[in-house]
Amino acid sequence: MKNINMFVTLMALSQVGFSATDHVYYYVGTVHYTDLVGQVHVPSDEEFILKKELLPSRGVFIETATMHDRNGVMSDLATSVRVNGNSVVAVSSDGSVTGVGRIDGPEWDFTYLEINFVVGASGTRIKNINYITPSTLIARKEISNSAGQPTLLWESDMKLISAEEYQVRHQQLLGH
Repeated sequence: MKNINMFVTLMALSQVGFSATDHVYYYVGTVHYTDLVGQVHVPSDEEFILKKELLPSRGVFIETATMHDRNGVMSDLATSVRVNGNSVVAVSSDGSVTGVGRIDGPEWDFTYLEINFVVGASGTRIKNINYITPSTLIARKEISNSAGQPTLLWESDMKLISAEEYQVRHQQLLGH
């Protein structure tokens, strides 16, 4: 569940309005979980941070989210998202989560992302929808079991922060 939560967080943050030059953006947010079936262990709300490396020169963006992994350890998880027109293909750094979807908005200045993920062996599905403004990212994820039954809702409103604030929070979250 923690691995899914980390990946969902990354995908929540996977699309933010950008200019067409390579650039790095930093975000902070709190994840709120809602059990949709009364049977899912819902973690407590938690703060996370995101580093987004937008690389239009390579046709990709790379996101690194810092939050608890499936073992409850605070760590970084990276995801690469390839952009081709209005289509996107995403894969987690360990290859266990993949997804395809679409973006809307001007080229490399996206305002909307929708992507559907599948988590490797478990078959868990994640429907990811993001709305992007110049200073915030609103993310909503619906997590379903392999049969397609929604089980968990993941929500976060994130704000843009400076590189300096990101570095301080990153060190705090990782306990350095």
